[in-house]
Amino acid sequence: MLLYFWILNRLHTFGWIIALMLAICCALRLARLNVALDDPNKPAWAAGFFTGAPAPAGAGLAMLPMYLGFQGFVYEGRGYALLVAVYVAAVAILMVSKVPTFSGKTLGRYIPRDMVLPILGLTALAIVLLISYPWETLTIFGILYLGMIPFGIRSYRRHKAADAKASAG
Repeated sequence: MLLYFWILNRLHTFGWIIALMLAICCALRLARLNVALDDPNKPAWAAGFFTGAPAPAGAGLAMLPMYLGFQGFVYEGRGYALLVAVYVAAVAILMVSKVPTFSGKTLGRYIPRDMVLPILGLTALAIVLLISYPWETLTIFGILYLGMIPFGIRSYRRHKAADAKASAG
């Protein structure tokens, strides 16, 4: 709704369709998560990956053009509204796609004891930046998340290839 009232409403019905597409893909993504929770055939390493972008990350990514708009980086004309619509549709498709993305659920098991304090410090810094510079920080988080997707794909493929090699050999 926020994206629609911010810029997609300039596209009238098409903007509304894109906003609904995002909401529907979020619901489908959440449904997939609930169905995939109890998969007994899933290898242990697969717990470190989501299939598609998770709904909260997808919602944050969809808002990225609005964050940029609040910082004055965008032109708010009809052409930009069409560009935002294409971007939001791509994010919606990413949520329901089979693209593997890092989940972070298993990160806590791999943090060495001497790294706990620096990680807590970085977390506190991220919270302070989020409070002090919300739009800039959310923009950086969104761009970093998008940048991590190719690494997630590569890591997933490596794990899958190792599994195939182990089961074949």
